Parts: sequence; structure tokens; C-alpha cells
Amino acid sequence: MEVKRLLLLFSILFLFFIQFANCAYAWTLVDIRGDWVYIDKGHWQKDGWNEGYAEWNHSLTGFNGYYIKINTTTWENYREWWQFGVLSIGETWCDFWIKIKIETDQDDVWVITQMHGWTGWFGLVNQFNLKIGASTNADDWNDIEVRNPDFSSYGWSLSYWNPDDFEIFIFNEGGKIKVNWFIHVPDQTKRYLASKEFDGTLGSNATVTLIYQHAGQGKVEGYAYDSFTLPNFPPYETKGKGGGWWNWIGVLSTLDWGAMISTLFACVTIFFSFVKLSLPLLGVFAFLWIIDCIASAVVYGEPRIVGDMMMKIYDFLRGVWQTLVNIANAIWDFITFWS
Repeated sequence: MEVKRLLLLFSILFLFFIQFANCAYAWTLVDIRGDWVYIDKGHWQKDGWNEGYAEWNHSLTGFNGYYIKINTTTWENYREWWQFGVLSIGETWCDFWIKIKIETDQDDVWVITQMHGWTGWFGLVNQFNLKIGASTNADDWNDIEVRNPDFSSYGWSLSYWNPDDFEIFIFNEGGKIKVNWFIHVPDQTKRYLASKEFDGTLGSNATVTLIYQHAGQGKVEGYAYDSFTLPNFPPYETKGKGGGWWNWIGVLSTLDWGAMISTLFACVTIFFSFVKLSLPLLGVFAFLWIIDCIASAVVYGEPRIVGDMMMKIYDFLRGVWQTLVNIANAIWDFITFWS
């Protein structure tokens, strides 16, 4: 009988310990909105032309650093046929932000990592850039300047498609707050280190906020692993051993520019011919679409369908207006370039 009581007491204490441990190290989902195919703290996926936002926070004592590892498994930049992207007009973009804010009883730090994709020139340009930034005196995320790490020493190809896998370490060292990005460069055994440091100290009582945010056109999927126990730094270097810009210039000199320009003009001619042939049908398509939306709203008793239709018309007209403004600005910039 005494043995059963001891086993029962041990089981209760064990369950209490497990519950306490889960509460002590659990993150709290603060906000989630917008469009996501899937979202949790360790895995995200977006697809389409949309926006999304998710935020978690966690308060703890005994804070001595934060670590997160990002693995991007899918990145595709989308574009519509009419988004031609010439002279900054009609370019498409796809963005994903990882934002970390650590507030402590001493100093605070804000850290942004932005993955930015874009297309231009009828889809012939398709790029991906990694941008990083941090601050200890920000009041808002917009106060933080983000810049591209310098990948030029790794060769010209990384200038168009930056690496998308990296690790972030945030910690105290020597009276400084340090933020290290260890970026995984393809075909390299060592990580590329980009870092920032600030005067100050992150205190032991901390509240950590983690935000995933996306916008634009594309498909993105990635995974994250984080910890408040810092692992050892991976092998790293602060400068690559590639051919650099001279190698890039050498590659450019070998291209057949005559063939490329001829192909470009052929694409432009085909595009405008297609637009000229399709313009008479656009009014018919728009009329049929409006009738379909109104009929669907009546049949299904959903006034929201008409509201969505009006918002799409507004977004389209706003896009047309913005395109006209961009064209005017581009022409004016060209005219004033010589002055």
C-alpha cells in the first residue's frame, strides 16, 4: 500500500514538473492575420499575391542570448503577363521578414532580416536579395535601416540570387550587444559572417518578440529552429574567396550582346502585338465579370461579393494610375538626366 502511494505521489509530481516546464518555455501566439497556406513558429508557407503577419512573444528570466536558424526550402517570384517591369514600371516583388525584438531590464535590441525577391524586363530578370539590419534605439520597425551583405567576393552569380539559409546569434560580449548572421553560401564549407554590435547589455529579465511577415507575389516556404541556449559558432569567414567583380566583368564580356538585344526587341514586339489584339476583349471580360459577381451576390445572399468586386476594381484603377505616374516619372527622369 505504501509503495502505491509513493508511485502515485511521484506520478503527480512528475506531471506537475512537465506542466511547469511547458509553461516556463512556451511561446505565446499574440497575433496572426492575413493569408497563409501554413504558419507556426517553426514552419511557414505562403502562395499567391497576398500579405500575412504572425507574432509570438516569450518572457523569461536568466536570459543570456537567443539563437534562430532559418532554412528556406522554396522561393518563387510570381508575375502576371501584363507586369512587364521596364524602367521600374510594372516590376513585381515578394518579401518575407523575420523580425526579432528583445526587451530587457537593461537595454533592448531590434533585429530585421528581410528576404526580397523581384522580377523585371518581362521576367528576364528574376532576383533574390537578403537584407539585414539591427538597432538598439528604435521606436518602430521602420526606424531600422536594412542593407545587403557584401557577397561580391563570391562571384557574380550571388549578386543576383543571394543565399537564403542562415543562422542568427544575439548575445552579450565584452560590454557589447552583438548580432551575428552566419549565412550559408552554396558550395562553401564556411559560413559568411555579417555582424553588428552596439554599446550596452541585454539584461537577464527579457521579453522576446518573434514576427514572421510576408507581402507581394510569390511562393515561399521555410523552417525555423530557435533556442535560448546558444550553440557554438559554425566555421565562418568574413570575406569569400570567389572571383569577385573582375570575374563578373569577364563573364559579361563573353556574352553575345547582339543576340540578347535582338531577342529583347522581339519579345517587346510580341508583347505589344498581343496587347493590341486583346484590348477589344478586355471590356467584354470586365462586363461579364461584373454581371457574374452581382448575380452570385443575389443568388447566394452574400453582399460581401459585391464589396470584394468594388475593392478589386479600386485596386486595379489605383494600379493603372500608379503605372501612369511611374511612366511620367521615368520620362521626366530621362529628360532631366542630361541637365
